[in-house]
Amino acid sequence: CLADEKVGWAVGDLGRVFHTADGGKTWEIQTAGTKRPFVAIACTDTQNVWIGGQAGQMARSNDGGKTWKKLDSGTDRQILGIQMISAQVGMAVGDFGTILRTEDGGDTWTKIEVPADVKLPEEMEGIVEPGDIVFYSVHFADPDFVS
Repeated sequence: CLADEKVGWAVGDLGRVFHTADGGKTWEIQTAGTKRPFVAIACTDTQNVWIGGQAGQMARSNDGGKTWKKLDSGTDRQILGIQMISAQVGMAVGDFGTILRTEDGGDTWTKIEVPADVKLPEEMEGIVEPGDIVFYSVHFADPDFVS
């Protein structure tokens, strides 16, 4: 996640969080207090960053990654994508139809159910149930579509 032309983060295995302040020329490791992998990341500016990953783990930093606060996502499913429209409003998605929404910066997350009557591709009918859908990413180009 690049907050501007200089500042950004990347996440990975063993709970690693990498931070750059020079446009990716150099990277420093930041710690979020876990060895579980992170696979999702979102940032709204150079200070506010959210990360998510294995077993529903999520964390937030509001000081550019110097410190991280563990968040309760309310799920034990993989978090595979996060999109924050503002420092308060955003969504996270993952496996087994996981769709989560926050309106308080990630302190609480509300689960959104996948409709039971969702139409799957014909070749998937009878093989995959709507609740088994895996969402890999979420993106909103306009904040009006999230509110």
